[in-house]
Amino acid sequence: MTVRTALVCGGTSGLGGGIALALRQQGVHVVSTSSRAPSKDSVVNDIVHLDFHDKASPAACAQALASSNIKPDILIVNGPGPAKGTTLSVSAEAWQESFDLLWAGPLALLGQLLPPMLERRWGRVIWVTSVSCVRFVPNLSVSTSLRAGLHGLLTTLSAEHASQGVTFNAVAPGYHATDRMKQLGVQQSVIDEIPVGRLGTPEEFGTTAAFLAREEAGYLTGQVLVCDGGWSHGKLSAKPVIQK
Repeated sequence: MTVRTALVCGGTSGLGGGIALALRQQGVHVVSTSSRAPSKDSVVNDIVHLDFHDKASPAACAQALASSNIKPDILIVNGPGPAKGTTLSVSAEAWQESFDLLWAGPLALLGQLLPPMLERRWGRVIWVTSVSCVRFVPNLSVSTSLRAGLHGLLTTLSAEHASQGVTFNAVAPGYHATDRMKQLGVQQSVIDEIPVGRLGTPEEFGTTAAFLAREEAGYLTGQVLVCDGGWSHGKLSAKPVIQK
């Protein structure tokens, strides 16, 4: 069997860590990126440096992979959240920085890694976006706007490359029990709105994303899978709005 190689952005912890774990369990060779990697020029212990805040970093990351003869078949685009706030409360500078983080940086990396996938006629590109693209979440205007745009990008990329063996999909997470979520604190009222009655785990999210990377998922492209315990659809009310 062919052993696939994945580059998981932010794959050392959180949701990215869950994806990396699930891919390894599928027999995939996983290299994770970190802005705190021990070297900017090489891959050390399957970790490579990448910082989307640095415009030169995507090309340097690709070069480090090439120097180690690592050829990713799977790219997981995942990163830190952008600026928080309402549409007008976020400064123009913060909007631009967030665009660089969610769009310019990942596109630069994709520009480095996609052509070899097309040449090999096999690839999986999976974006981690947000459930706020399908249900309103306060103070996430920047994240929602930019990540919803990514869903449109995936549709375009899918149409452009569907016949070349590379698929493009996204997984939109809801509320998961990551370290960052624990730091922020999740109110019980939020959990009460989740139909399954609890937060998701990084492992559950990782399994969802890893499915899209499987050989058997080759007919899925241009799709957004929402992994949120049903939160985006709402919970059945104890008192029906429409009476019999």
